[in-house]
Amino acid sequence: MSKNISFCEVIQQIKADPFKKMEGLTVGYFYLLKQHLQECEACSKIVDNVIEEHRDVPPDPNSGWNKTEYN
Repeated sequence: MSKNISFCEVIQQIKADPFKKMEGLTVGYFYLLKQHLQECEACSKIVDNVIEEHRDVPPDPNSGWNKTEYN
């Protein structure tokens, strides 16, 4: 993960593809991103919307999860 990228850009990338693997995410960067979400209302709303939209999607659709609920 590039240190030159802004947290708002990271949130926009997550909004565009919530299932994309985030390369190079360190614990420190994660905590800074978490702090940004507490301070930036626009990003917080985006994250809340993404979570709401994808809350019933299993992390692995091939798992033992009930596929009738997914489809």
